Amino acid sequence: MRLQYLGADLFEADVFLLELESWSDWPATLSLPSRHFRLLTVGDAGRVGGEELSRFADAAIGAGCVFLCAWGTGCMRVHDTFDYQDLELPHGAAVMTSSHADESLEDAIEFLLISAWPDKAFVETCRAALIAVVDDGSLADQVKSLALRFMRPSDRPGETMN
Repeated sequence: MRLQYLGADLFEADVFLLELESWSDWPATLSLPSRHFRLLTVGDAGRVGGEELSRFADAAIGAGCVFLCAWGTGCMRVHDTFDYQDLELPHGAAVMTSSHADESLEDAIEFLLISAWPDKAFVETCRAALIAVVDDGSLADQVKSLALRFMRPSDRPGETMN
């Protein structure tokens, strides 16, 4: 497991990359600068067992995930698993979910960083976005490169604000 800070997005939320070896590799503790976060999963969930995905969803929600975006083979399974978990959230609040099976990785990252707004109960406490690359380290560099396109200009390598 490796957590890396990528910068602040255009809305000044902190963006992180989390590299996981498997769907069961969610960290016991996750130190992010806000209580809640938006999460994009990038990986192949097509052959992962339902119980493993359920544990992953429980761990992510327990760590503060309030908006799940899923991309990659079997991403609808990840989406559905988050929808079906028994959530202990404040009355009337919900974990929002989306899946991006027919979209490019860039489009899924753009959705996470531009359009994924949590339930109104979490707007004030959700100031971080996390992109979890699961079981495919080869995508980590691509994710970093694509995510940097949606960072504040001062956080992009070689760019400064005028």
